[in-house]
Amino acid sequence: MGQFRVAFPTNHFDAATAFYRTHLAADTVTEWDEETRGVVLQVAGEGCVELFDAGPGTGAAPVDLIISIELHSTQAVDDLHAQLSLVAPVTMDLGDASWGHRTFRVIDPSGVTLAFWAPLG
Repeated sequence: MGQFRVAFPTNHFDAATAFYRTHLAADTVTEWDEETRGVVLQVAGEGCVELFDAGPGTGAAPVDLIISIELHSTQAVDDLHAQLSLVAPVTMDLGDASWGHRTFRVIDPSGVTLAFWAPLG
């Protein structure tokens, strides 16, 4: 099998690209600027987010999409929460879930929910 990607259009292309690069240390796999703009960003392990520039005012926003990203420790979850809560709307406060994860959720500039978590203990 090949690489797993979550691909979606955004009408906030520049802000979304900067968010992933700056706050999630995403590496650029490839990007293009012919006819349309797009970028593939490696976010977690081998997982990638592929953003397509839908242009302003198009109403392009994924509906009910949650990208779940496992971090290497609960401390990493705490640290990332401290950083992201300053720059992104938090939709689930940091906490220990009944299913055994430390977790929180934020909204990226495209309107996509990002869930970050690590197993407890």
